[in-house]
Parts: sequence; C-alpha cells; structure tokens
Amino acid sequence: MAVPDGQRKARRHQEPRGLALPLQLSVLLLVITQTHAQPVRGLNYSPFAFNSTRFCLTSGEVARDLALIASHTTDLRLFGVAACLAATHQILAASVGLGLRVMLGLWISQDAAGNEQELSALPYLLHQYRGVISSVAVGNEAVSFLNV
Repeated sequence: MAVPDGQRKARRHQEPRGLALPLQLSVLLLVITQTHAQPVRGLNYSPFAFNSTRFCLTSGEVARDLALIASHTTDLRLFGVAACLAATHQILAASVGLGLRVMLGLWISQDAAGNEQELSALPYLLHQYRGVISSVAVGNEAVSFLNV
C-alpha cells in the first residue's frame, strides 16, 4: 500500500541545530563561491523540512531554494524521490527553466515498502523529465552504510 506523500519517516535524518535551513544554504553557497575560483560543479539537495510539523518543504520553500541553488551551479543531486514526491516533481519541472541538470538518487534501505515507492516512481519521472535528468543513483547510501 502506498504511503501518502510526505508521510514516510526520515531514516537517518535528524532535525538540524543552529541556523535555519535557508540561512544555512545561503551561508554554504557564499562560502563555496568565495573559496573557489570556478563555479560550483553541483550540489546535493533534499526537500525535507526536518521539523515536528511536516516532513517536506512547502512549494514556496522549494522554489526559494532552487532559485538560490541555480544562481551557483547547474547540477543538482536529489536524495530520495518518493518521500516528498510532489516536491520532486516541482524540482524537476522547475529545473527546465532554471537550466539545472538533476541526478536522481533513489533511497534504498531495509524498508521494503519505501524501496518499492522509490523504484516505482522512477519510470514515470524518467519519461516525464528526460531532458532534465542526467543520471540515476540507486542505493549508494545502502552500500556505504551496509544496512540493506
């Protein structure tokens, strides 16, 4: 049975401490651009809110993040596609206009239902956004953490 978008529990994620996420992203990009003479090759991104009231960022928060990211790089990597599927669609659709290429990362773990959600979302995403998706990584965290 499919779990509604945003209802899957985060596995290895904890609520960040300190700066708010938009400020963290801004500071990170500022530091990177000030310390590297060349443009940033790419960034990892997940539309997770990491707070007690919701798991996924709002549409406005994702749009804000993408505008900031697109001003510093042309390549983006997503970690997981199904947990915040609406945000994944928003990211891929917006990437066309922003000139971003996206590497999809499918989060694979010991959660068989979550794995099925990740894998079943892939064919449609590849078809719908084929001009934006540059590559797909499946379960590389699982291999690193040896948890599957």
